[in-house]
Amino acid sequence: MATIPYSEIPKNAGENYIPGGSKEPGAVTHLDTKDGYVYDKDGNQVARWDVLDGEQKVRAKSSATAQYVAAQSFLMSCYAVSQHDPERARQMLEAARRDDEHNPMHLLDLGTGDVHTPSALPNIAMGYRNEPPMADVYSPPVLVPKPSDYYNVFDKNDAFQRAYPTGGTGGASVAEIAPRLATTLFTTTERALGGFVATQVEAAADVPLRILTATSKRVMNAMALEREIRVQSLARTTSNWNSNNVLTVAAGAKWNGGGSSDPIKDLQGRDESSLMGLSGILMALPTFNAMVRNPAARAYWGFKDTDRDIPTPQDLSKRLGLPPIYVSRMRYIGSAGTPVFVWGGDVVLFRNPDEMPPTSQDDIASSYSFRWNMTGKPSDATQVSGGYIVRQYYDQNRGSMGGIKVVVVHQDAEVQTSAYVGGLIVNAYV
Repeated sequence: MATIPYSEIPKNAGENYIPGGSKEPGAVTHLDTKDGYVYDKDGNQVARWDVLDGEQKVRAKSSATAQYVAAQSFLMSCYAVSQHDPERARQMLEAARRDDEHNPMHLLDLGTGDVHTPSALPNIAMGYRNEPPMADVYSPPVLVPKPSDYYNVFDKNDAFQRAYPTGGTGGASVAEIAPRLATTLFTTTERALGGFVATQVEAAADVPLRILTATSKRVMNAMALEREIRVQSLARTTSNWNSNNVLTVAAGAKWNGGGSSDPIKDLQGRDESSLMGLSGILMALPTFNAMVRNPAARAYWGFKDTDRDIPTPQDLSKRLGLPPIYVSRMRYIGSAGTPVFVWGGDVVLFRNPDEMPPTSQDDIASSYSFRWNMTGKPSDATQVSGGYIVRQYYDQNRGSMGGIKVVVVHQDAEVQTSAYVGGLIVNAYV
């Protein structure tokens, strides 16, 4: 039995054999790629490839296998033609022989592009997310049974106004006072946002994308951002506060510049103007950074062995005896097309009651968000949790094959419930 090198694979592999046609003795008709033997039509071993080492062996074997597969495919085509036009089949074989003789194949080294088709990685899908919102910190949601109702507030003067008890001897009339109560109407506003995922898109998406989940997240993120913008606008509107609770920082006293700037004094002054103790101080990241860089503020903590070089919000609160400082990093794309911080350059001081919501009749919040807690659900596709209603259903009327529709709904009334607890510092950072 002869031994032949890889580079001399018989050119006539199968060419002289057409099933059902003529058979030429000794024609090679089968290749065993595992052990390298080639066989004739009768199953006799007529040759064996010699073995190369290393990468040449791998490349040669792969190339030879590909050639063999291509030859067998060509033979099957010839056989199909021969059933209807034997002469044309013969001409096809003759043309293949001429191609082999006059158009030799040059085997080149394989590159990564020859063995790999780029596709999405199965275990990674990157993106961006906004920072946590502060809307629920300043204006905590209160679940209510109806979309519109009244809330009651006892007059602030009941706690602070003097009422002189009657003095004198027995029998005199006793001075009387009564609690003063005001009711205020709130009306929630329905806010809904949805997303749609076509059947074709979900079916064609690569493994890590999870388009339906991404759509739900996109809807929730957008709704959270809009709520954040509404709440910060409520908190930063000067007319929602008593004038004594508002400080507008002058040009020479900005926290990020100005010879007369004193952030600690400004904060302590708003703390003093609040009728009740504060629960927190809220500001955007640039405003906080300006405060820690301010020379007047550094005097309280700078150059002390027991303090870190740059204090955290918790460090400053503890050092200065202030309520917790909340730093907002949330941003949105502004009119100029660039990201801007939602809470701007103002500072908001606020109070949350000791009990949420308060029933003691002697506590109040700077702001509440009255959220209609719609009870019950019309179908299994609708879920209600914490006042948020999430619907997911198949829409047959969208596109050629329909798709999944995701809808998120909530009904809120963001209300400034007190103008006297908390405060506002306008233009602390510009």
